[in-house]
Amino acid sequence: MLKKKQIEFFKTNGYLVVSKFFDIKELNYFKNETINLISVIAKEHNIKLFKSNNQDVFIKKNINLLAKKNRKYISFFYDGCKQLPALINLIKKKQNFRIFKKLRPHSFPGIAGNSYGVRVDLPKEKKYEAQCHQELPFQMRSMDGLVFWSPLTKISEKYGYLK
Repeated sequence: MLKKKQIEFFKTNGYLVVSKFFDIKELNYFKNETINLISVIAKEHNIKLFKSNNQDVFIKKNINLLAKKNRKYISFFYDGCKQLPALINLIKKKQNFRIFKKLRPHSFPGIAGNSYGVRVDLPKEKKYEAQCHQELPFQMRSMDGLVFWSPLTKISEKYGYLK
């Protein structure tokens, strides 16, 4: 799972990148659920979506389309994602807790209530921009908390805030 070198890197730098952490099938299942959620929101508000068979293109283009139509549609998406079974499946995976125990061996792993979700980054958006954060200062949780972040689409600086 984690090599000693990775654990030392985390201790020194405060973060760790673990490539291919989730199975691609699990991520595609989650992407399909987000696509369905986007489609439901669009249908409810009579919005014609951009068509694409590429999941990443569909998600990026249509998230931006929803935001342009009415920013509150992104709130519907954000709140709806928290209810998706595929997200819950990713959160509860044993590998998350195993890694937590390797990185924080003297802490007790748990999931902060309502602290999970989907980050929605929109290019050049400033008004609703979420700064990078950790559990303690933003949610008043454990000083030993970890944030697991897994991109669902290919990322670059042009797609939003995350650094």
